Amino acid sequence: MESKYSEVIKVDVPRGVLVKMLSDPMMFLLATGHFVVIRKLDNGNYLAALINDVEEGRTKQESYYGQVYPVTMAGSSFVYRGESFDKKMRFNASVDLSFMAKDNSINITIDLVADDKSFLGIGKVKFPITAEHIVKNHVIPFMKRFSCLIREADESWLVDPMDVAKYVRMKAKQLKEGIITVHNCNVYAAFKIEGGEIKASSGKFRNLLITGNDVLIRLMQEKEKLVLEIADTTAMNIMEVLKEIL
Repeated sequence: MESKYSEVIKVDVPRGVLVKMLSDPMMFLLATGHFVVIRKLDNGNYLAALINDVEEGRTKQESYYGQVYPVTMAGSSFVYRGESFDKKMRFNASVDLSFMAKDNSINITIDLVADDKSFLGIGKVKFPITAEHIVKNHVIPFMKRFSCLIREADESWLVDPMDVAKYVRMKAKQLKEGIITVHNCNVYAAFKIEGGEIKASSGKFRNLLITGNDVLIRLMQEKEKLVLEIADTTAMNIMEVLKEIL
């Protein structure tokens, strides 16, 4: 019995980072939710397990142990193949990056072949493991979360005090609208950005509160490096609402 499913999704991940993730079988198979790489074998393949535990209250957990082969390239696609040691379960997984440059989209395909028909949904199993289940319920949510983590990591920079004015103005032009914060263990400053320009600024330097253009000047006099971040305005809006009810 075969189960195959393919879907195109958009990801907010730099191509280089995505390529590294797809090249690592431990990282990529983690995204499937059911395949687990245990270790690398002496022959260069990977010892892996496929576990079907999607049904609540299951008394018998179905699992297959086998090997996953190193990733190969087929055009612009990363391709993984694997099979259980008893040959009863085989799978192919591919991620096509053909349209990555155009609109940040990737095409994910999972193909499962199993001799045990109930494993793929033929029979009495209510919640079988299928290719569609893996893509929709595991791979896509994983890729979205992975995108968020990469984006969050890319929104924080460690800068020298002498360079802080340059970085704040550069990020203001990129941000267009929002809040930029700058801090270390001694100071905390915030800049309101409108139209790519600094419209207001305020900073607390130990016990001294400073506003206006003097904030950047004071930051440049710091001895320790500063962390520059793009503030989460959603969280700020929530805090503003909470102030009204607390």
